Amino acid sequence: MTSYGGSNIITEDTVIFAHFIAPVFICKFLVQNKLKVKRLVLVSGFNNYFGINEEYDTVNSTMYFVI
Repeated sequence: MTSYGGSNIITEDTVIFAHFIAPVFICKFLVQNKLKVKRLVLVSGFNNYFGINEEYDTVNSTMYFVI
């Protein structure tokens, strides 16, 4: 994904749709790379959701996002 940041593929005219675990990832990516988009549509996003099982928690720990 970092190659998208400097390639002008994601611009202020970009519209991004994301669902399930992707909303937290996309928000984190946009903020960390200081990218602006025209519209961001997030469905069923969650943040800091732990407790299902160890494997699931390992994946979710990388998606935690705090502004």
